Amino acid sequence: MLPLAVLGVVAVVGWALYPAVQLQYQTSRRVGSLEQQYDTLRSRNNKLRQEVSAMGTAAGVEDLARNNLGLGKPNETVFVVVPSGSSTSGSKPATSAPPARSMIQSFLDAVFGVTASADATHAP
Repeated sequence: MLPLAVLGVVAVVGWALYPAVQLQYQTSRRVGSLEQQYDTLRSRNNKLRQEVSAMGTAAGVEDLARNNLGLGKPNETVFVVVPSGSSTSGSKPATSAPPARSMIQSFLDAVFGVTASADATHAP
């Protein structure tokens, strides 16, 4: 009789604490996703800062004019070689795939109702 009573008490306590634990788990997953977004944006921001710094130099301006605009020095002939089958417009930047989830994390997501769309990163 005692094991049944203990099991009943454990079930009642688990049922009472489930909403709080669910909210904490969902929040921690959301925070992890936001931290990943922040790290990605911070690294992109650093790369853009470096590009802006490079464009502030004469060599950077020349490199930009030659490589991005196809310009050349006076009396210089510029040839632009485009690989066959490639498009020069409409290219999309590569996006990183979301990290793989472990079996335990997949199980906890199912138990606590975390969906893939709630965990997905939303880039601006």
